[in-house]
Amino acid sequence: MTEALQGEGFVPTASELPGWGERVLRRDGPVCRVSARILWQADAAARLTQIQGLYREDGCL
Repeated sequence: MTEALQGEGFVPTASELPGWGERVLRRDGPVCRVSARILWQADAAARLTQIQGLYREDGCL
């Protein structure tokens, strides 16, 4: 998951939750700043067991 998200421009966050992976993508558009956050958990075999996402627009004109 980490490599796939990194390839799309997501970067690690400073506040990773214990047991969760977390990455964020921020983009400044011509009208709005947007961010997407992905959180996931995986088992010992690196299979995803949970995934959550959040998309939001900030600072729109």
